Amino acid sequence: MNTKLTGTLSLHDYQVKIRLGHTIEERSKPQPILIDLILQFEKLPKACNTDNLQDTICYDTLTKQITEFCIDKSFALLEHFAKDLYDFVNNQIKTEINLSLRIKKPHPIENLSYSAFTITNIKSSELPW
Repeated sequence: MNTKLTGTLSLHDYQVKIRLGHTIEERSKPQPILIDLILQFEKLPKACNTDNLQDTICYDTLTKQITEFCIDKSFALLEHFAKDLYDFVNNQIKTEINLSLRIKKPHPIENLSYSAFTITNIKSSELPW
């Protein structure tokens, strides 16, 4: 039996600070936002065999790029921020992947632990959230 192997790289609760909120007052200072990413490889990355960082997606580099992307940005809505960040991450990846991105805003209102918005091209049944 010849099974096609795939792989997934997941990053959870990566924190950045960004100006995000419906009101100008809410956007007046950067606030922490949590980012979840799932990168689903169509086929296993070459690094599975080579043990070479250049043969896969370096999550340290990717998170630094995300942080740099967020500097000096301001968004009224999670949805707009998520779409812009999704497009940015998708453009940084140089291999064929499926991508899921979830933005979580901690404690947006009283008695709510977080609000979240997800953009994905991965089947929802394959997502951990």
